[in-house]
Amino acid sequence: MFRSKFAASTTAQPRLNATPGIALCSADPSRSNRLFCALKYQPAAPLKGESSGAGQVVLLVVRGGKGELAFYFCPDLWRLASGAEFLYLKDFVLDLPRRAKRYPDLLFQQLCSMSVGPLVTHMVGVNGVDDLELISTCAQLVNLDFVLGTTGTVQ
Repeated sequence: MFRSKFAASTTAQPRLNATPGIALCSADPSRSNRLFCALKYQPAAPLKGESSGAGQVVLLVVRGGKGELAFYFCPDLWRLASGAEFLYLKDFVLDLPRRAKRYPDLLFQQLCSMSVGPLVTHMVGVNGVDDLELISTCAQLVNLDFVLGTTGTVQ
């Protein structure tokens, strides 16, 4: 049920203030105090053609100058994960907005240091990334607020 509702909600193009990939590569000095954290999905059993430890960036967290957090994630995440990993990732991702409202600094620190489990920290930095693969991947991510809407549940 969750997968079908989610799949239906991601067919429309989200309206974002800026594409995450564009925001990451921006050299705009007014954005220089924005930090980001990219996390990748690293399945317990590697996907076909991937080596152990390989993974795909599926979550980008951008921290604004006032400490606010914005979340962008890969809509394909739900197809990549299965079983217990799917349930863990679903609960984790859907809980992010609530945790960000209460403890944004602690949450960002946690996300920047995840090294165990199916979701691990890939890269942490400040706007101005020169990793073209990361920029390209981030351009495909969807704003989590768009998917959740105002109710906090998947539309």
